[in-house]
Formats: sequence, C-alpha cells, structure tokens
Amino acid sequence: AMELAAPAFLQEIQEDGDLGRVGQRIESYGLLELLGTGGMGAVYLAERSEEGFTHRVALKLLRKTLTSQHARERFERERQILAGLKHPGIALLFDGGQTAEGQSFYTMEYIEGTALNDYCTTRLESVSERVRLLIDVGSALAHAHANLIIHRDIKPSNVLVTADRRVKLVDFGL
Repeated sequence: AMELAAPAFLQEIQEDGDLGRVGQRIESYGLLELLGTGGMGAVYLAERSEEGFTHRVALKLLRKTLTSQHARERFERERQILAGLKHPGIALLFDGGQTAEGQSFYTMEYIEGTALNDYCTTRLESVSERVRLLIDVGSALAHAHANLIIHRDIKPSNVLVTADRRVKLVDFGL
C-alpha cells in the first residue's frame, strides 16, 4: 500500500507548493531547510534574525490544499494543546499565526537530535541505557496523558534524542 500511496502523496505535496518554500519568509522567519512532511503539513528549519539575536525553530505549516474550516480548526487545536504542554521531554511551542496567503503555522523548539531507534542502534550498547531512554519517553507521555492529551503518532522518528541523551517528543499527530 505504501508503494502505491507514497508517489501520489509526494506529487500532491509538490503540486501544493509546500516543498518549494525553502528560502522564503513567513513573518519574521526565514525558511532554511525542509525537515519533513506529513498529512497536515510541512515542517521547516526556520531562523529569526532580529535586533542582534538569532533564533532557530521548527516551523510547521498547514498544507495549502487543506483549506476546509475543519482542517484549520484541527491544526489550531493542535497548536493550542501544545502551548499547554510544559515538560523537558516535549518540544516547546513558541509562536503561531497565518501567512499572508492565509496558511496557519506554528513554531516550536528545534531539536537537533536523532530518531530513537537510530540513536539506540548507533550509540547505545547496553540494555540499561536503552531502558533509561524509554523511562524518559514514558515520563513525557505520562505528562501529556495527565493533561488529557494522547500522542497519536508515537514512533521512533517522533522521539528525538539529543547529543546529551535527552529525549524530546515531537509531532503529536493530535
């Protein structure tokens, strides 16, 4: 199924124009690199350089083809829910708004990290080190659950591990 769906999905995103936005600006953020795409939108590494400081963020942009009120409300609900989650194992939400074309977006903490499975395979040998990371993932998920939020897309690529072995949950797929 993936072999059949992936090319069609990629073509739809390319036609949508979301892959060609590197180098453009959204409000005060310059889009530097496409980090990933999904059903709701595209995520970019973005940078804000103003008044003597530079701040890098992950900017999630709702797909142009998702123009329905329901899609916009769902995206904005995700943004609001993430704004309320404060935990060291969950990427922080910073800002949000709409582009000049009316596309909703939000910015989050940019995590320089490696997907959980890749990190474990390449950098951890002992089971006890891997279990420690899973306990940290469980702590972040427990915090979300205590706030009545369920991460609907928990998978290794949505759990990033930083160079100092801290886990960060991203892309809740709310």
